[in-house]
Amino acid sequence: MTNSLIALAFWCLAAFCNAVMDTIVHHFPISRFARLKGSKLRDWIESDYRRKGQYLFHIDGWHFFKGLMLFNLIMSICLYDGNLWLFPVFVGAWYAVFQTFYHKALLV
Repeated sequence: MTNSLIALAFWCLAAFCNAVMDTIVHHFPISRFARLKGSKLRDWIESDYRRKGQYLFHIDGWHFFKGLMLFNLIMSICLYDGNLWLFPVFVGAWYAVFQTFYHKALLV
C-alpha cells in the first residue's frame, strides 16, 4: 500500500508537468509564465524551436517538463503494486491535478 501512495504522488507530479507543458503551448500569453517579462527564465520557458525554424538539440521549458513527466510516469509504473481497485483513483487524481493547474493555477 505504501508503494501505491508513492506511485500516486509520482503520478500527480506527472499530471502537473503535463499541465505545465500544455499551458506553455496553448496559453502562454495569459499564463503566469508570461508575467516574467525580461527574465532569462521566461525566455527559456517560451523558447520554441518551431518559431526559430531550426531543429537543433536544445532544452527549453516544454522539453524539460516533458522529460520530468516521463520520469514521473515511469517511477509511478515501477512502484505501482497492481491493485486494480486503485486504477480509478489514479485516473481521478490525474484529471483533478491536470484540470486544477491547466485551467486555474497556471493562468493569470
